[in-house]
Amino acid sequence: MAYALLAGVDPRYGLYSAIVVTAVASIFGSSSHLVNGPTSAISLVMFGALSFFDPEQKLEAAEAMFLIGVMVGAIQILIPCSDWVT
Repeated sequence: MAYALLAGVDPRYGLYSAIVVTAVASIFGSSSHLVNGPTSAISLVMFGALSFFDPEQKLEAAEAMFLIGVMVGAIQILIPCSDWVT
């Protein structure tokens, strides 16, 4: 919840993301290349990406946050696949 506040969003999104990330990470297994879950660096980057939105545009900011989360998740799923190439 603290990382969600650091990113400038509602704390319940922090709870939702922790639950979903843990469930998805357990399905795909672990990797030594990435950390599953929110970190302060990711939260600061998310805050930087969402700081351009007007505080009144909560729906647009939530949509952007969801899109960024899906994109980062897809990249993190593909990172272990790079071990198969080498």
